Amino acid sequence: MNAVRDTVLARITAAFWNRLRIPDGLTLFSSRSPEVDHESLEKCAMAGSWRDVPDQLIRDNAIAIAFASREGFAWLLPAWLLAAARESIPGAAVTTALLSCLTPPDPEDARRSAALAETMEQLEPGVGADLPVDAFAHDSAVEARFLERAGELSESELLAVRVYLEWLATEADGHYPLLGPDVALQRYWALDRTEDRDG
Repeated sequence: MNAVRDTVLARITAAFWNRLRIPDGLTLFSSRSPEVDHESLEKCAMAGSWRDVPDQLIRDNAIAIAFASREGFAWLLPAWLLAAARESIPGAAVTTALLSCLTPPDPEDARRSAALAETMEQLEPGVGADLPVDAFAHDSAVEARFLERAGELSESELLAVRVYLEWLATEADGHYPLLGPDVALQRYWALDRTEDRDG
């Protein structure tokens, strides 16, 4: 399977090659979190390219991509994709954070989350009650932000994300009960977006 993963890594690198250097004046983050070392990520970005962002820095700040600006997201995305693919651990922080940013919200999410909470509660009383079901409620602002970020990507970059998600779907083997790669593919990345982008 390493050969397949290496092909995915090469596809991501080639697709995002034109974004290698960060443009002057680009703001990486539109908001900040005390849980993220924004300063180290910004220093790394200014000093080199997304290829130079260490996997450990990404793992330590996996949720940072959720705070990225539209342009910052497009620049950080290949670093996160590569780190997640190299990590190859279903449910790992980088992969989970990435999937949350690559999956547009849907009104169905709240129902699926509630069903999962109920199932977990039946299996182990007290566990299901701790699941943040309300966090999966449909949010039009989150959906608009997703579409804005995706709209920043070129056709080859969109395809590279799809290739990554398809690979992850085969690797994950049902590991993600709510928002896995298959859901991200169904909702956006596997759809034909030619008309949307041309018209």
